[in-house]
Amino acid sequence: MSRPQFFSTLVLVAVVFVAGVLFATTGANLFDQGHRIGTDTQASNSKILRAPSTAARLEWEEAFINVADAVNPAVVQIRSEVRIEQSDAPNTWEWERERTPWERFFFQPPQPNGFPPVRQGLGSGVLIRSDGYIVTNNHVIESADKLQVLLHDGRT
Repeated sequence: MSRPQFFSTLVLVAVVFVAGVLFATTGANLFDQGHRIGTDTQASNSKILRAPSTAARLEWEEAFINVADAVNPAVVQIRSEVRIEQSDAPNTWEWERERTPWERFFFQPPQPNGFPPVRQGLGSGVLIRSDGYIVTNNHVIESADKLQVLLHDGRT
């Protein structure tokens, strides 16, 4: 680096540094940031946000627990089974070759023992009426040959 380039770079760095210091001390007050770096008077006039007291946190925790206890019996677990037709199920070698490592880890290959392969699913739902109407997502029950609903108290 030549001597003129060095001095021009040094001057530029010095100007940027001085401008930063000036902004931090006086310019911040223009944007109402003085309470962070200003005088004690400015700091005492600013509103300081404090964490809620222990009593307030305990009230919120108790309220959350009460709501969860009230609605938990309405939440159900839904298990589904879809039987895959043998004609649609490739042999194990083809299945392994055509699947990604993700699919090979999480999904089962066709059963060689003659039983039709079964795809199992698991989801949740909410009881909305006392006579058993359940709201759930369509993908939980779509094409299911068998559904099993497990209630909060363990009944199916």
